[in-house]
Amino acid sequence: SPNLTPACSGMTYMGQAFTFEATIEARNSADALTVNYENDYAVATVSVVAEDQSMANQGNDLGSRIGGLGSPVWSNGSYAIATTSAVFSRPATPLATPLVPNGGGPFDLLVSGVRVSDPDGAIVSSPVMDLRATTSGICTAPGTNAATDCDATQIGSTMKMRFGRLVLNNAYGSNLLDLLIPVRAE
Repeated sequence: SPNLTPACSGMTYMGQAFTFEATIEARNSADALTVNYENDYAVATVSVVAEDQSMANQGNDLGSRIGGLGSPVWSNGSYAIATTSAVFSRPATPLATPLVPNGGGPFDLLVSGVRVSDPDGAIVSSPVMDLRATTSGICTAPGTNAATDCDATQIGSTMKMRFGRLVLNNAYGSNLLDLLIPVRAE
């Protein structure tokens, strides 16, 4: 089953490894695995998408910032992404604009998913597509409106993504004087 596991209890720092697991299967009309779907026969492309749902689904696909997924390929009808080394990177330049106020982060409700594009017209049937990272607002059921239809399937639940942390080192001294406490940003 698909799995997205934060590195820490409920959150992950940008640049910190987390678990990302998903398997996509090519199935025929009888719902049987199409084992010859590989090499030249595998024409579908799989991409990772992500969006921050706390900003009203702002239409900013953050999937390109997820790396460390390896180089999965179609094999015997399956496309498996399974890594404990996925990383959500910081943007090279800040993304904040009046229309995308939180494009750089931090993110409170980051969702990730997979999008399958097949030139033969095959569609994802299960689980239901429930995500579209490139449009603002809630996506519509596939076949409703091509501009707003859900085109990806969410993996796991939402995750908090943070920039970094401050570390306060131990300090000691007199209770009669101000105490200097060393602080380190990581």
